[in-house]
Amino acid sequence: MGIMAYDIKEIECTIDRISKEVNQEMKCQIDLLINRLKDISCHGLPTPVLSVCGHGSHEVRYTKYLTYYLNHRYLHGFNDRVLKAAFNQEALKAGLAENWSEECEVFAEYPLGIVQGVQSYLDILIKGHDFAICIEQKIFSGESNNNETEFSQLNRYAKAIEQNESLKDVEVVKIYLTPTKKASGSSPDWVSLSHKELTERLIPLLNEKDYSQTAIENLRRLLMDLSMGPYKNKANLFLDLLSRACEIREHDYFIPRATALLKSVEEYNRLFDIVRGGRENE
Repeated sequence: MGIMAYDIKEIECTIDRISKEVNQEMKCQIDLLINRLKDISCHGLPTPVLSVCGHGSHEVRYTKYLTYYLNHRYLHGFNDRVLKAAFNQEALKAGLAENWSEECEVFAEYPLGIVQGVQSYLDILIKGHDFAICIEQKIFSGESNNNETEFSQLNRYAKAIEQNESLKDVEVVKIYLTPTKKASGSSPDWVSLSHKELTERLIPLLNEKDYSQTAIENLRRLLMDLSMGPYKNKANLFLDLLSRACEIREHDYFIPRATALLKSVEEYNRLFDIVRGGRENE
């Protein structure tokens, strides 16, 4: 009986110790979150220009904005590194050479040609010597159906690609870029890619030492727009999180609310990575 009582007491002590450790860890996480958010509010956010101007639903603006950074001829400071980081996985899987991204031509709103009386404009075309990467981007809507043709939009584009003289006899990679990696049921030959995946591929460039602060800030603004614009407006996100975290600390770190806040913050880790990326280079 004495041994059993001792065992129960030991278990209770262990539970109490673990509970205190968990509570302390929770407090540390909340305090760290508050410090990070205060740092952001002090330093300011990279301005996501398209989102701030209210053009989040204008796909052509996002397409041209992204195309600017994919084109090594423009003075964004990254040469072809954004292009390679963005689509290297798909390029290598298709059998393209390791240096495929060098000397590419990049076009926005590229006219593919007419299919059954309907002109098809591809959002982004990346053209190499013996290959082409065709990208159709959607911000909110899915594939559109045009009453003038029996094809879905992606099927129309695929047909136009086949008929386009400049794209014949080259390796063609077709990518369907959407906020949520929406697959096209009617056009399975289009590789699905989400804005989240694209952003995560580009974030590491923010922490490389080879680029100027001008280049880093340029890319950071693009990533903020890709993260914020295609989705709901997050303009007040950081201030709202800071307010909730401070309220939790004022109420002695009430565990259920603290747990809920930390869980919700996980959704925005990419935004934190974008905001903080490159700071060590300053």
